[in-house]
Amino acid sequence: MSRHIVILAVIAPLALAAYACGGTTSTGGTSGTDGGPGVDGSSVDGGSIADGGSIADGGTDLFPADATKIVASSKGGFGPGLQDGSTCSPADTTYTLTLPARELTWKVCSMIDGGLYAYDMGTKTLSAADSAPVEAALHAIAVTTKQMCGADAPEQTVTYSTAAGDKVLYDDFYYCQEDGKTYVHGIGDVLSEFAKVAH
Repeated sequence: MSRHIVILAVIAPLALAAYACGGTTSTGGTSGTDGGPGVDGSSVDGGSIADGGSIADGGTDLFPADATKIVASSKGGFGPGLQDGSTCSPADTTYTLTLPARELTWKVCSMIDGGLYAYDMGTKTLSAADSAPVEAALHAIAVTTKQMCGADAPEQTVTYSTAAGDKVLYDDFYYCQEDGKTYVHGIGDVLSEFAKVAH
């Protein structure tokens, strides 16, 4: 047996074992600023929501073409004790984007004087440039295929509102509950992009 065949005989079973033991995450391109639609349903660079642009779960874009409102939120979780007088928990965050006007409102728990926490609220109309990274993150959200189970983290969700009703997506940190909810990855990136344009 040649030296090359011996090496392959050793490596191949190890590669198969690694694949079998690991959770699978789907692959594919990301629809967004590279050819996907804008947050108001318009094309950013030649693509459209209706064309089923490829994202990480294999091609299903979870951002509906007729969305009129998007709400991204984080709440709950285990954190440090709060001083008396605080009116919210540091994890409490809600961003609401109304379409097609691109009007963003936010309610974010922030530290104020004396170590107390209170809500910071505001509203603004996003420009096309401001909305581009937000919509890219929204289109990158993908249904998870990995098994995992966590505890104590905030619950993160994205809710799409259309004329047909609301669709809620849940962060896959709690995927193991298997309760019929749609668990996805990428919500943390959406919250991060909203935070960058909220002031």
